[in-house]
Amino acid sequence: MPRRKKVQERDIRQRIRAGFGSGEGPSYKPWETVHTFSSQGNSHRIYSVKTGRVHNLFSNIERALFLKAEYGKNFVDFQEQRAMEREHTLAFAKVLGIKHSVFIGTKVPFVMTLDSVVVRRDDQGNLYREAFDAKDSTALLEERVLEKLSIHRLYCEHRGWKHSIVTDETFDRQVIRNLEWIRAGARKPLEVMSVHGIFDELPARMLVDIHAKQPRIQVKDYCAAFDVTHGLLPGTSLRVMQVLLWNHELTPNLSGGPIHLASVASLLPEAAHYRLQAA
Repeated sequence: MPRRKKVQERDIRQRIRAGFGSGEGPSYKPWETVHTFSSQGNSHRIYSVKTGRVHNLFSNIERALFLKAEYGKNFVDFQEQRAMEREHTLAFAKVLGIKHSVFIGTKVPFVMTLDSVVVRRDDQGNLYREAFDAKDSTALLEERVLEKLSIHRLYCEHRGWKHSIVTDETFDRQVIRNLEWIRAGARKPLEVMSVHGIFDELPARMLVDIHAKQPRIQVKDYCAAFDVTHGLLPGTSLRVMQVLLWNHELTPNLSGGPIHLASVASLLPEAAHYRLQAA
């Protein structure tokens, strides 16, 4: 909710009843969106084909966290601006001996939110959650920021969630660029196939070819040759490669430089297994 508005208790209760800051999957509603504030800064609205909704991300750090989480094999949901029940945050503030925030110009306790809660599924099929707060590294030098984060930590302990802080120093920029490149190949909502079989038949054919030949040439050169061999328009096979990567049929070294310059053979799962052993 806009902090500059003189909020009343009934406004909060109305939003809670409407489901803001709670829910699951496509029906989840963040407590705040990028339209909440007049100055949005480096905010982003990103649609995810995996969750079926638009995500409101308030910083480049939150965007990087989202991209990294969404690409995970066990990813289920990303719940940004998840509201914490005020009865809990008020109690934890009292335990810690710190002041609980209120809405400006009022005595109404502020609704504290976790920047994101990532929902994943473990190998046994059980769902679990991990909470994240995204902060500029310089903000962690501020006492008031640390006080608020201590409330977040106790809340997550109460819920049985791991709580982590990510900063502008957490994410490798090359990793994020590669994730952007991979997700560009995901099928868009209502997208009509411009090339027959681009999301199924062609990826299956390319995967068989890669496993059979294990080519050591760069991805861009392999895809250019695949276009010619199969009579495809230039650039089509790069999209097919992105589909394979998005579906985890191939396993890239995200921090190892631009994927289109990597050796095709290095994307095979056995190559990834070797990298893990050598690490």
